[in-house]
Amino acid sequence: MYLPVVGRFFTLIVPDGREKGTYQSRLYKIDSHHLYIGIPRTSESAAAQALPPGTNVVLDYQDAHDIPCQFATVVDDVANESFNRLLVLKCPQVIERHQRRENVRIPVSWPLMCGTPAYGEFAARMNDLSGGGASAWIPESIKLSPGDTVEVRFTVPSGKRQLAVRTDAEVVCAFANDEPERNRYLCSFHFTSLEEELRQAIVEYVFERQKLDVALRHVGQTFVF
Repeated sequence: MYLPVVGRFFTLIVPDGREKGTYQSRLYKIDSHHLYIGIPRTSESAAAQALPPGTNVVLDYQDAHDIPCQFATVVDDVANESFNRLLVLKCPQVIERHQRRENVRIPVSWPLMCGTPAYGEFAARMNDLSGGGASAWIPESIKLSPGDTVEVRFTVPSGKRQLAVRTDAEVVCAFANDEPERNRYLCSFHFTSLEEELRQAIVEYVFERQKLDVALRHVGQTFVF
């Protein structure tokens, strides 16, 4: 089973009913029959949305190998644990797993320059990268929402040189208050104007890095570039 990774954020979709909409949440734990997640919040306002038992939901996420996955389930209960109020979801019977080369993501910690009409240029730090997009830690003072267009600039190692990447990107998710103690939050982007040559160069780098990450895990080591 390619279940979500404990501790990671994911997108939760309520396809119909009074609570219909798209939310973000985090997985806290899994047992043999249930998944325990944080109360979902909207990207736009960070407002919590308690979902009653019986609500049909769809989870959209990346598994431990960063492969896009999705499954439908139902809210079974609401629980209180370690001062957290959690939704209890039934474990899925079927998981759809979509292996797409450009969607494999690798962790990185690179400087990222961003620009928007509202805020001008500002610095951020990348969190992960794929051929189709990236996520980055954004200063709390910069308020981005899904659908916003951002110009992003960063460099990717390519052989013995640094490859300069500049592209427009669309904000997919903005996870409110991820790290309030650091005055930043996590935001994911989809590249919208990336030249195909640059996309292929990123994909090649991602897969070379993925091979190295697998080799390091075999000897009990990890490294974030």
